[in-house]
Amino acid sequence: MKIQCACGATLHDSARNRKFHMIGDVDLERWIDSIDAAIEDAAASARQRVAACMRIRSQAVELMRGVWQCPECGSLYVEGADRRLSHYRPTEG
Repeated sequence: MKIQCACGATLHDSARNRKFHMIGDVDLERWIDSIDAAIEDAAASARQRVAACMRIRSQAVELMRGVWQCPECGSLYVEGADRRLSHYRPTEG
């Protein structure tokens, strides 16, 4: 994905040093509970453990939102629940 910043710079999804992931506290707690449940299920079969891992990965993709920072002006582009981007410009100070 490419994002055209308001300052004219182009942000690339592949620029790992400028892409971050954000997750809300409530979602984080729910995700951690899922991880705990998978670890604590000592009676789980190998197939159940694999399924639990896949559920946890799916939750991560569902719950996390992308955040990109412009290397030129420092603006942030934050992905919402609807996967649309919102632009936040740093204040002068």
